[in-house]
Amino acid sequence: MVVCETIDTFLALKFRLDIGGFLYGPWFRYTILASIAISQLGFVATYTIFVAENFRVRCLDFKLPF
Repeated sequence: MVVCETIDTFLALKFRLDIGGFLYGPWFRYTILASIAISQLGFVATYTIFVAENFRVRCLDFKLPF
């Protein structure tokens, strides 16, 4: 049955995400979540710089004043 498989998959995924909290307590879970959030912010910053640099180069190609 599809519903049972979906629920089982959800519970397995939830357990994998909470394994740090299960083994070492809530402080470790929050440490893992904070490290994921910091890495995501780094990815966003890098992507923003990449897009801005490409936009600047394109503007220079078309001789726009940027």
